[in-house]
Amino acid sequence: MHKHQNIINFFEEVKLFKQKQLKQKKSGLNDYNLLTTVLKPHDEVRLHSRVIASLLDIEGLHYQEDLFLTKFLDLISHKDFKYDTKHSSIQIEYKNIDLYLTDGIKHIIIENKVYASDQKDQIKRYIEIIKEENPDIEYKDILVVYLSINRNKPSN
Repeated sequence: MHKHQNIINFFEEVKLFKQKQLKQKKSGLNDYNLLTTVLKPHDEVRLHSRVIASLLDIEGLHYQEDLFLTKFLDLISHKDFKYDTKHSSIQIEYKNIDLYLTDGIKHIIIENKVYASDQKDQIKRYIEIIKEENPDIEYKDILVVYLSINRNKPSN
């Protein structure tokens, strides 16, 4: 009989948990994502890059000018990298670079790796593209930001 009561108690606890969970979901504590209803969650270019670009674009429809870009640069905290947010431009899929930002002097390469792995020498190629197009800059004028869902670092 004792074992039977434990099973009943267990199912009562599950029922209470589900009720609490439903109440949380109805109050907004859930994993609903409007964007993933129209795009696949792993879509790096059409979902992730576009959302990030829309926020980092100083002329974006968010009307916040360089606020999000400034916050992003603060977040990655490269104090020696003096980027002029007021003169920033951004491009998506620029020569296969997921996101490319420049203020005309400094250059930022943002690589999204949601579920994909690195291609051989991928980051190196991107750096060389920017360096070839801007022969007067030094490598210290190029910042690479590598975004990974599992926080992996780029391969050697």
